[in-house]
Amino acid sequence: MRVKVFYYGKFKENAGVSEDEVILFGDDDTLLQVLLAIMEKYSRMKNIFGTSQITMGKTFKIKLNGIDVKYFYETIKDGDIIEIIPPSDDNGKS
Repeated sequence: MRVKVFYYGKFKENAGVSEDEVILFGDDDTLLQVLLAIMEKYSRMKNIFGTSQITMGKTFKIKLNGIDVKYFYETIKDGDIIEIIPPSDDNGKS
């Protein structure tokens, strides 16, 4: 399964790219698997997401196909678009 990921603000700076494609091999993958794949690919992202606890909402927000999501267990599908956005005080840094 392939999903498109767009990075904004500090996420874009740490990844070094504004967009990316993440490939996963499960049938019922979730946003959490996408975030773990991103941290594996871009080790600097671990500093932002944190290695033991990821706090969506305080550290970042995620949109899945243009809709805000609040939970990591949201199932993703092939071709989905994920946006990783800094907290509102960092939104101006795209």
